[in-house]
Amino acid sequence: MIKGNLYKLASLSFSDAGYVADVDLLPGSEIFKAHFPCKPITPGVCLVQIAVEIASVIEKRNLTLAEAKDIKFLSVISPLEHKSVRYELSKMDDEGKWVVCIYAGGQLCSKMSVRLCNV
Repeated sequence: MIKGNLYKLASLSFSDAGYVADVDLLPGSEIFKAHFPCKPITPGVCLVQIAVEIASVIEKRNLTLAEAKDIKFLSVISPLEHKSVRYELSKMDDEGKWVVCIYAGGQLCSKMSVRLCNV
């Protein structure tokens, strides 16, 4: 779990399209100090893990990544430029498939399809 180390969940709401979560990145995180010290960016694996953790809050159970498909990282997310990131999650079926879009500054930065299962 990287919640509390890399980010905090600022808000979570439901919309017609699915769930919307606003995440505040924590620029002082050790992860950002290592990736990269002079110009920190959010590691892609962390962006995926944040989605898993948000889905776990939505589902009210611990989930883990079972499969990831079509992950597209369209632009980097720096905590120095964008302290707030928006996740839009849509649950596609009862088999644990989710589609996740990640936005920073109103721009789509990443899109992925993941299948989650119980820990």
